Amino acid sequence: MKKIFIIIFLVTSLWSLDFKSMSGDYDVRYGIFGKVGVAKTSLEIKDGRYHVKMVAKATGFAKFLSQGKVETYESRGYIKNDLLIPEIFTKVRKNDHKFEKKEYVFDHKDKKVTVYATKIKDHKSKKSKSELDYYAKDDLLSLFFNLKPLLGNKLKTDGAIKLYAVGANKKDGRVDIYTPKNRELKSIKKLLKEDENIFVAIINQKIFSSNRGELYLNLNDDGICTKALLKDVIFFGDIRGKLTNLKVD
Repeated sequence: MKKIFIIIFLVTSLWSLDFKSMSGDYDVRYGIFGKVGVAKTSLEIKDGRYHVKMVAKATGFAKFLSQGKVETYESRGYIKNDLLIPEIFTKVRKNDHKFEKKEYVFDHKDKKVTVYATKIKDHKSKKSKSELDYYAKDDLLSLFFNLKPLLGNKLKTDGAIKLYAVGANKKDGRVDIYTPKNRELKSIKKLLKEDENIFVAIINQKIFSSNRGELYLNLNDDGICTKALLKDVIFFGDIRGKLTNLKVD
């Protein structure tokens, strides 16, 4: 079920900074199983600071297998040159039997990230403090919110670009983004049933049968992800994410 939450996370974090506040609902479906997850993402900007929050819940068979799993991600920080600069990135994972929280504190001056972890299981609590093996100026939420200003209004890449974010690849946080072309582009458009801004995001982790975690994405002209797809997941079909409700201010 962890892999399905990765898909939910990536779909709901691809947004734009063109609004002061946003909230959106997403459904995630998995082949023959139908709807397996829902998520709600919100962005608030005030006085040069931002707060992004995403709550994902398993539904149906995924809820049963994950024992009622809920994951919450939050990114807080300030805005500089139209980019989100995270100060604290928090992720909380909980189900009917355990609770896990990790808080990543960014030190952009000394280029390091400190991790404060809390685990509670069987009424026993364990806390720890460590330093991340790598430094990245973004977390996964801030990175994808920053995608539009990084790419420009054309929302295209000139070849593949390497980006880094806390919460992505465990080794170095690397995420690759590129605009597909020619035959690959035509094939992805057909799969997504969309004809807007198409991207491929590679999070460099093995997800089901996808060796590097290749995710096909459709962004509208505001930089908001409306659809995403992970192709050929074992025997049961594709994982698809779709925007179902959007409010902007």
